[in-house]
Amino acid sequence: MKEYFKLKSWLILLVMIFLGFGLAAMIVNFEFKDNRAIVKAQGGNNVSGYAWSEGIGWISFNCSNDSSCGAIDYGVNVDSTTGNFSGYAWSNNVGWVSFNRSDTGNPPADPYLDPAETIIANYDSATGKVNGWAKILSLGDDGWINFNQPNESGLPLDFPATLPIDFGGISFGVSIASSTSEFTGWAWNGNDDGSGIGWISFNCADTGAGGCTGQDYKVISSLNAPPEAINITAPNWTYEQACALYARQAFLRWEFSDLDSESYQSAYQIIIDDDNDPTDPLVDTGKVSGAASQYSAGPDQLDYDQTYYWWVKVWDNLDVASELTAGTSFTTYKHEFPDQDFSWSPTSLSKDEEAKFTSTADVYGGTTVSSLLWTAPDAVISDSTISSPTITFSSSGDHAVTLKVTDSDGYYCSLAKTININVSLPGWKEVKPK
Repeated sequence: MKEYFKLKSWLILLVMIFLGFGLAAMIVNFEFKDNRAIVKAQGGNNVSGYAWSEGIGWISFNCSNDSSCGAIDYGVNVDSTTGNFSGYAWSNNVGWVSFNRSDTGNPPADPYLDPAETIIANYDSATGKVNGWAKILSLGDDGWINFNQPNESGLPLDFPATLPIDFGGISFGVSIASSTSEFTGWAWNGNDDGSGIGWISFNCADTGAGGCTGQDYKVISSLNAPPEAINITAPNWTYEQACALYARQAFLRWEFSDLDSESYQSAYQIIIDDDNDPTDPLVDTGKVSGAASQYSAGPDQLDYDQTYYWWVKVWDNLDVASELTAGTSFTTYKHEFPDQDFSWSPTSLSKDEEAKFTSTADVYGGTTVSSLLWTAPDAVISDSTISSPTITFSSSGDHAVTLKVTDSDGYYCSLAKTININVSLPGWKEVKPK
């Protein structure tokens, strides 16, 4: 009988323990759910999407993910000027993940270990890295999430070590890709005693995440959309320009485009090559500061009768770069354009006086003169297609005479000269000498 009561007492104790755990879980769940309406990110939240942990499942970075905004507001924000993180993410299994130092206290190690610091996480737009920490509040001091700090003893390798660190195909460290604004990489939560939730994946496309088929997730920021180079054209070099200067010239043009309304171009890079591969180019300007929307390639960079490929990259005012974008290929002219000129005799002309005009044009690249065309308004031309026609002007004043020379490759140039025509010569008649 005594043994019976002893067994019964143990059973009662076990039931009470189970009830206690269940009640505690209900209280924790209730408090987190209830506090969702109170504990929330302040201001606009520009981070959204989901991260994934094998230990705790999905972590939501914005209430818009589950359409709870309005009823339950939360989210994470990255300041567009400083890169500082603030706000809250949410896990259905462990509750709030805070980026606010007022909740978390001092992190366990640098960066931001100094109590004078006011933040625990920051995005460095120059490197793309997310540096610092977040904290799973329900786990207390065991809840620190490490974004890019290699010296924390809870990581599953001997440290210090050089980033990025590959562990089982996982590259430790979280970044934001400037070209897509997507978070990439892995964060870590772990403790010296082996406890913790382990790796946290921020993008299904990362190595080790298993791919995006059937689980297309990512965390993304609208902090600053990357710019684009659009309306890319070349060579923008006409026959008239080639005649006036030289044939080996091209203007490479683009337009800067950015979804961010106050964004503007701060720099650009041009790459030119004679094959469709930008890795070993003939011309690479590097990053050039300025808002220019065209680049002039001249005789020192281009050859005759050569096809060129080119690419452009632009940076916005926050130093976020576009993709290296291919422009339209172009082919330079085969040779220089006709060098045309002409003279006339007599050099001083009057109305109704016949004058002889002579072309002195030169052509290049082994071509010949294919055609000539003389034009002169208010004048009579004996033959407008020969090299030395006669022209008679029907009125006085300034008259334009134009010669167009076309070579056997179809390249042409036109030259116009203004000639002042005097009034008619005085009349005369022969008289008998006295």
